[in-house]
Amino acid sequence: MRVVGNLRLLGLCLCLAATPCTLSADDQTRSKRQITKPQYLVGAVFQMNERNSSEYRTFRSYPTSSSLMWHSFLLKEKVVHVKDVHDSFQMASAICELVADGVIAIFAPVYPETLTIVKSMTAQHDVLVFTTTDVHHIGTSAAEVAGSVNIVKLRPLTAPAMIDFMIHSEWEDVLYLYESDEAKYRLRWVLEKAIKRAPRFTVDFRKITWKPEPGTGDEYGLRQHVHPRTNAFQRKSILIDLSSRENTRELVAAIGSIMPERADLHFLIVGG
Repeated sequence: MRVVGNLRLLGLCLCLAATPCTLSADDQTRSKRQITKPQYLVGAVFQMNERNSSEYRTFRSYPTSSSLMWHSFLLKEKVVHVKDVHDSFQMASAICELVADGVIAIFAPVYPETLTIVKSMTAQHDVLVFTTTDVHHIGTSAAEVAGSVNIVKLRPLTAPAMIDFMIHSEWEDVLYLYESDEAKYRLRWVLEKAIKRAPRFTVDFRKITWKPEPGTGDEYGLRQHVHPRTNAFQRKSILIDLSSRENTRELVAAIGSIMPERADLHFLIVGG
């Protein structure tokens, strides 16, 4: 299988790089003339004008790593830009182009909308996908994990840490405020794991918005769901799942304005 071959190749390269050897002057001269480093092509899929993404920074940093592994072979890069990395058709076309060029690995974001096509195509062509995307949406069952064996997750999952904190703090009735649809998959992961550890664990989840919506009056953001005058509020443990850093300051300011009147509330902010 090509993936296994890739992994064995990387392991062999590490061993060769770490093994000392002694050559005569003639042997060294002959080796320099005769031995050329093997060259491999690594691909990446990025959204247009997205050079600040975590995937792009990770992709660019790998070939310049100080690891001895990179001394054993050369890497060439091929980048394919798409208009929307959430579009499965565009991602499929990009992967096809990279596979046709013979890449051994692809750096790309993997979202719920593209997960099926990425899993299918990379498994079919035995190509590894490296992603820093939060991939709780891959699933937790043995079958789901096995079906995603070609996807290498570079970012640790946040949900286990969230569960550990809530169980340690004895949170049982939680208000889960989320910002993006991606957070729903983290919520699913949290529920599956937390209920096993704390059977009385319950969650009320609601989407947080940052501008007034029809029918909600003038309240938005945190105050749309948590208000200092809401004395009968039952869920005093509030987990806020942010996806964008821009809204963190506004959220912290809202918490600061509420806390003097509602010191009984407990907040956990994730992301942002």
